[in-house]
Amino acid sequence: MSSVSPIDQTSLASGQFNTTVIMNNIFKLLTRSLTAIQNVAATQAQSLQFFSNWQNYYTNLMTLVPNPTQFPNLNGETGVSGGHANTPSAGAQQTASQFNTTLITKLQNRQSIVGDQTKAMQTVVNQSNDAASAQANLGSSLLQEMTTLLPIVMGQS
Repeated sequence: MSSVSPIDQTSLASGQFNTTVIMNNIFKLLTRSLTAIQNVAATQAQSLQFFSNWQNYYTNLMTLVPNPTQFPNLNGETGVSGGHANTPSAGAQQTASQFNTTLITKLQNRQSIVGDQTKAMQTVVNQSNDAASAQANLGSSLLQEMTTLLPIVMGQS
């Protein structure tokens, strides 16, 4: 029969076990905290995509506003008939032009508002990413300090 030493020679022997458990618990807490911050930043980034799509929607709407010269004339006809262009009367064309200008202006204003919201969201996303980086750096520094201090506190130096 071979003899087995009852004394554990690994770093998890009873003299080192408490330090390892404490370090593991600190690491778990730091990881949870960092994961939460990263999840917030990811959700905010998805909101940023929403705002970007919203801006594009307004741009697409503006391209759909017709030119008043494309409107039918008072008889409901468009295009060229008998060699003469059928166009709306000057008054109708001016009214349509004013309406379209107002519509484009309103769409541009709304697009600008969404653009401002997009910029504000980008700032928030950047701040969240900075917070995640700071948390990761803090966690790394804390773990380094704890590896030095815990053996001293636990009387295992």
